[in-house]
Order: sequence, then C-alpha cells, then structure tokens
Amino acid sequence: MKLKQSLLILVVVILGLIAGAFILHVPERATPTEEHGDAEHKESSARDDHDAAPARGPHGGRAFVEGDFVLESTIYEAGIPPEFRFYATSAGQPLPPSEFTVEVTLKRLGQSPQIISFEAAEDYRRGLAEIVEPHSFEVAIRATWRGKSYAFGYAQEEGRVRMGQEEIQRASIELLTAGPRRIADTLHLPGEIHLNRDRLVHVVSPLDGIAVSVLANAGDRVRRDQILAIVSSQSLALLRNRYTAAEARLALARQVAKREADLWHEGISPEQDYQKAAHDLRAAEIETSSARQQLAALGLPIQSTGNPAQFALRALSDGTVIAKHLAVGEGVTPQSPVFSLADLSTVWAEAKVGARDIGRVAADQVTRVHAPNQDLAAEGKLSYISALLGEADRAVTVRVVLADPEQRWRPGLPVTLEIETGAREVPVAVAHSGLQTLRDWQVVFGRYGEYFEARPLTLGASDGTWVEVLAGLQAGEQYAGTNSYVIKADIGKAGASHDH
Repeated sequence: MKLKQSLLILVVVILGLIAGAFILHVPERATPTEEHGDAEHKESSARDDHDAAPARGPHGGRAFVEGDFVLESTIYEAGIPPEFRFYATSAGQPLPPSEFTVEVTLKRLGQSPQIISFEAAEDYRRGLAEIVEPHSFEVAIRATWRGKSYAFGYAQEEGRVRMGQEEIQRASIELLTAGPRRIADTLHLPGEIHLNRDRLVHVVSPLDGIAVSVLANAGDRVRRDQILAIVSSQSLALLRNRYTAAEARLALARQVAKREADLWHEGISPEQDYQKAAHDLRAAEIETSSARQQLAALGLPIQSTGNPAQFALRALSDGTVIAKHLAVGEGVTPQSPVFSLADLSTVWAEAKVGARDIGRVAADQVTRVHAPNQDLAAEGKLSYISALLGEADRAVTVRVVLADPEQRWRPGLPVTLEIETGAREVPVAVAHSGLQTLRDWQVVFGRYGEYFEARPLTLGASDGTWVEVLAGLQAGEQYAGTNSYVIKADIGKAGASHDH
C-alpha cells in the first residue's frame, strides 16, 4: 500500500514538472475573444500588449496565441515598401496560408481607419496595402481558422510626443493649418558677386613719363579730381614750350599786321606788305590753336604753375582705389593703367542660365540674392540678360544690380540667385519653418489632441517660405509651424522605437 502511494506521489511530481516546463515555454497568450467578443476586453489586451514586451514568433514578429492557434504578425520592408505578413501555426506545425484568413484595421492619429485585406503567398498571408511611415498606430486583427474567429490587437508609437497647451506656449510653438497656397516657381542659380563694371575707371598717363610722387594707395577712397600722382614728362615740356613760343609769335604777328594795316590805309605802305602781314598773322593763330588743342586733348592744363614738364594724374570719379601699378621713379605710358578706381556702392550679382531654362527668364523678374555662409540677403530685379550664348558653356549671363553702401557684398563672393519665373496655386502647402529632418524623412509634426506626431512628407515646389506637399499631410491638418525643433528634441529624449 505504501509502495502504491509513493509511486502515485512520484507520478504527480513528474507531471507537475512537465506542466511547469510547458508553461514557461509557451508564448504570451492574448485572451480569446470571439468575433462578437467584449470590446472592453480587446482594448485592455491591446494596452497590456503595448506595455509589456510582446511575445515573439520564429519570424521575429509578434505572436498571438489562442488555444492551439498561434498567429505571428510582421511588417516586412527589406527592399520593398513596408507590408504586413502573417504566419500561422497549430501544435507547432505551420499552417498553409490558404487555411486561415486575416484582416487588419489600422487606427492612426487624425486619420480614418485603414482596413487591409490579405492574399495567400508562399507560407504566409501578405497585406495588400503599403504601411506608410511612421509606424505609429493601433492594430486590430481579425483572423479565422477552421470556422472559428479570433481577435487580437496591439498598439505602438513612433515619432510621437505628448505636449500640453502650457508647454506649447512656453516653447513659443505656433500652430498652423496645412492648406492651399500660392507658391512662386523659382529658378535657383549659383552665381558670384562682381564689380559694377559700369562704374569702374582705369587711370592712365596721357604721355610717357616718370613718376616723381605717388599720393594714393590701394584701398584709399578718393574724390573726383583728387591728385593721385605727379609725373614728369619731357614730351609735355616740349608741348608747353611750343605753345609758349606760338603765343609769342602770335602777339608779334598781331602788332605787325596792325601796323601794316594802318600804313596801307594811310597810303604809306604798299598793299603787298599789308597782305603778307595778314597772312603771317593767320599762320601764327593756326600754330597757337594747334598747340593749345594738343594740350587740351591730353586733358592737361595749358599753363603750368611750376615745372612745365610735370603734370598731375587725377581721379576721374569718386571711388576706391582697387589697384595701383605705380611707384616713385617708375615709368608710365599711355598704354598701361596705373590706377583702377571702383565705385563700390553698387555691385553686380551674376549667374549663368542654361539653354533649357532661357525661356523662363526675362528682364525685371524679381530675384533674391543670398550668400549661404555670410548671412547676407538682398532682393532686386534682373537688369541684364546677355543676347548670346557662351561658346563653352552654352549659357547666358543674367545680372542683378545690388545697392551696397556698407560694402558687405565683396566681389568674388559666391552667391545663389533665386529668380521668380512664375507662381501657381497648390492644394496643400506647409511653412518652410515647420520642416524638420527625422531619421531620413522630411517631416512636420502634426497636432492631434494632446499629441504631436511626425508626418513624413513628399515635397514639391518651394519659394523659401512655403513648400508644396505632394503626400503625407491633408489640407486642414494642424502642425507646428515654428520652433518645431523643440518637439524633435523631445521625441529624441523619448527614444521613439521602430518596432515591427
């Protein structure tokens, strides 16, 4: 009798150990619910599944168990757009996808529920809809197997943060609404700042000579007629001496002509002497006039106030000396500029327009010019479009004249020209200030109740202020239009997952 009792106790212990081992190795089970089961129970199940680490199946997905039926949910995205895939097993044996069915309902913030149907494929059932990012949603799963219905659910969050009204005000976040906008069609061109060559002056010496004094240096600002250098020229001395001699001969010729005219009228001197004196006077006048014109053509004073061989090189306009090629004792010639003066109060912003875009540009189009690394921006109109294509680049040059009284736009500075070539209405646009980069997405953070959630966007045209939205956000949805980096930082702190 005692032996039988001992054997019975041993059998009970062994069965208990086997049952304990089985329990420890069984995946987390979702409480069974029939097709018309308790909705409150399903919601509780979804919360539990979200808060606790989900059980995993052999394909790395979430495992849901009811009785002998195990359903594994995965989102597959290796080389293809993300899609749901479901695998099923019973008693550890895979079920052919034709033996069970699945339907999924996704609920996202601010969107209508999305119902996804499935088809059989290899050893799984494949969802017939792309699962767009972010993968932040509540998932309701309905499955059937052998005439029985199953309901499972879970929720996951990604790119989402809760923020109350006080926090929004404290962060100075402005809520905007996506909707139709008029967006300028803009041509972006790399360019460069140049001197205004219409206000560039080269100072040259009118005669060969030697510099005896240099009074201006590169970088000096000078006024019109200011003396830049003093030059000594033997040619000038000869010209001035010739003029002085011609004037003396002219004065003498005038005296002789007057005397001969008086004598001829009194009948004392013959007419022949009178005519010769008049001819000599005319020749002296021509010689003097020629000498004067030669000096005037050189732009030099006819009379010198000191050394007749010296003259001053003067500034021909107000400006800044940007180049000097002269030193004391150095020779000068009429063929070589010795000073270059530029009026830097205006500059040219120039760029090249390729042949395919030539038809988009026209005179007086509004153009924004900005230097990306200098925090400089200005606006003007196209003042010049070259008439000929460049032989090497097959492009035309376009130009904007910029006022630069503070001389911040330095010649040689690389810039970008944004030319407005037109404008059009788009159905959905967002403020450029609301855009952020999250993972490899361009996003805005939509506002849904107490939550901000990332909305990856497909973007179109932009005019620098507004950006066209081709996909990812609907008209009427609210989003963070300013200081959205605060939301991005909070999402980073929360460590939003990408759980599949």
